[in-house]
Amino acid sequence: MNRALKFTLLGILGVVALLVIGAVLVPVLFRDQIVERLQRELNQELDATVSFADVDVSLLSTFPTLTAEVVELSVTGKGDFEGVTLVAAESVAAGLDLVTLVFDREVVVEAVSVEQPEVRIVILESGRANYDIVRDEPSSAEEGEGELALELERYDISGGSVTYEEPSVYIEVEGLDHEGKAKLAGSIHTLVSETTVDA
Repeated sequence: MNRALKFTLLGILGVVALLVIGAVLVPVLFRDQIVERLQRELNQELDATVSFADVDVSLLSTFPTLTAEVVELSVTGKGDFEGVTLVAAESVAAGLDLVTLVFDREVVVEAVSVEQPEVRIVILESGRANYDIVRDEPSSAEEGEGELALELERYDISGGSVTYEEPSVYIEVEGLDHEGKAKLAGSIHTLVSETTVDA
């Protein structure tokens, strides 16, 4: 084998090995920083307190899909809704197709799975609702940018419960299972879903 070719192949193998090792080690070595940064960013963007026990990020075993799982997620209100938990879930997992995002500017979420979520919606006499937690800020998107399409190939909710409260109204749903798929492209939105409840 030509000596130059041999060194070239060894160099390529070395780069590939570094990329593989990086894909394995980055989520492990920087897990605490990822969890802290994600939690801080969510708490800055939302008018609520967001907490979770752990975040698991994986790329190597599912390439080219980036998978992430948030464990023991909790979103609790502030102010009038202090101590009222809007959402609590055992786990929330999602898989994102990186190749489609980079080359086609389309967000293709291959799957989203929510395990045992508990949702509590509370509306006060004033009309304020505890789910109105997104801070109002002007959009930073520049005009002229192409529209970003979003496709959700599959999503499911299992073992969920929903409580709805407002003056003189109380509704409770138990044993909620929901699955479906969705696609948003410009003004066209497509949603197909199926829901069952125990009570």
